[in-house]
Amino acid sequence: MTDRWRVVRALADEFSREFEYGSTDCVQLAAESVMRLAGVDYRKEYPDYDEQGAQAILEDVGGMHALMSRHLGDTIDIDDADDADVALVDIAGHELFGLIAGDGVIVMTERGLVKLLRSSVKHVWRVTPCHQ
Repeated sequence: MTDRWRVVRALADEFSREFEYGSTDCVQLAAESVMRLAGVDYRKEYPDYDEQGAQAILEDVGGMHALMSRHLGDTIDIDDADDADVALVDIAGHELFGLIAGDGVIVMTERGLVKLLRSSVKHVWRVTPCHQ
């Protein structure tokens, strides 16, 4: 089992509880993967937030894609994605962050953690471990 897969498994366990903005939402899932692999916690830039606060942050930075690009840089091709890389998916018109997990992507939704096919992924960002 790789370190990246261990991160995915641990986060899937930790995020298998009720959705809550600012605590167990899709941004927090992505941020925790970045923290564990890269040692960078970009959540410090954003105060505790509720649903309205989340919308305000996204409007301020220019949306979901801009938010992640701000912290992880350019996107990569889905074929080059590894476990625990951050993915942006669209579910019924709602963009959400998830983590690449094997042949799919795990996403924290308001209904809980779900696994989707990689074909649902719009963009992927590499999370580079701090020891590389």
